[in-house]
Amino acid sequence: MHEKRDLSPEMCLRLGRLFGTTPQFWMNMQSKVDIWDSLALHEDEVMAIEPIEIAAIA
Repeated sequence: MHEKRDLSPEMCLRLGRLFGTTPQFWMNMQSKVDIWDSLALHEDEVMAIEPIEIAAIA
Protein backbone atom coordinates (compact mmCIF):
# COMPACT_ATOMS: atom_id res chain seq x y z
CA MET A 1 0.00 0.00 0.00
CA HIS A 2 2.74 2.46 0.90
CA GLU A 3 5.19 0.50 -1.26
CA LYS A 4 6.62 -1.11 1.87
CA ARG A 5 5.39 -4.69 1.63
CA ASP A 6 3.54 -7.07 -0.62
CA LEU A 7 -0.15 -7.75 -0.23
CA SER A 8 -0.71 -11.02 1.61
CA PRO A 9 -3.60 -13.33 0.72
CA GLU A 10 -5.25 -12.36 4.01
CA MET A 11 -5.01 -8.66 3.19
CA CYS A 12 -6.43 -9.37 -0.28
CA LEU A 13 -9.42 -11.03 1.39
CA ARG A 14 -9.91 -7.99 3.60
CA LEU A 15 -9.54 -5.48 0.76
CA GLY A 16 -11.95 -7.48 -1.39
CA ARG A 17 -14.53 -7.41 1.35
CA LEU A 18 -13.97 -3.71 2.10
CA PHE A 19 -14.22 -2.53 -1.50
CA GLY A 20 -16.70 -5.09 -2.81
CA THR A 21 -14.21 -6.69 -5.17
CA THR A 22 -12.62 -10.13 -5.26
CA PRO A 23 -9.44 -11.12 -3.44
CA GLN A 24 -8.11 -12.21 -6.86
CA PHE A 25 -8.37 -8.61 -8.08
CA TRP A 26 -5.94 -7.53 -5.37
CA MET A 27 -3.64 -10.51 -5.93
CA ASN A 28 -3.51 -9.65 -9.65
CA MET A 29 -2.62 -6.06 -8.80
CA GLN A 30 0.22 -7.28 -6.59
CA SER A 31 1.44 -9.61 -9.32
CA LYS A 32 1.51 -6.76 -11.84
CA VAL A 33 3.52 -4.59 -9.44
CA ASP A 34 5.97 -7.44 -8.84
CA ILE A 35 6.51 -7.94 -12.59
CA TRP A 36 6.88 -4.19 -13.15
CA ASP A 37 9.49 -3.93 -10.38
CA SER A 38 11.38 -6.98 -11.63
CA LEU A 39 11.49 -5.66 -15.19
CA ALA A 40 12.83 -2.34 -13.94
CA LEU A 41 15.70 -4.18 -12.25
CA HIS A 42 16.45 -6.72 -15.00
CA GLU A 43 15.27 -5.15 -18.25
CA ASP A 44 18.63 -5.33 -20.03
CA GLU A 45 19.09 -9.00 -19.15
CA VAL A 46 15.55 -9.93 -20.17
CA MET A 47 15.69 -8.02 -23.44
CA ALA A 48 19.00 -9.72 -24.31
CA ILE A 49 17.25 -13.11 -24.46
CA GLU A 50 16.56 -14.15 -28.03
CA PRO A 51 13.08 -15.63 -28.44
CA ILE A 52 12.93 -19.08 -30.00
CA GLU A 53 10.85 -19.68 -33.08
CA ILE A 54 8.33 -22.47 -32.87
CA ALA A 55 7.49 -24.16 -36.14
CA ALA A 56 3.83 -24.14 -37.08
CA ILE A 57 2.19 -27.55 -37.06
CA ALA A 58 0.49 -28.22 -40.38
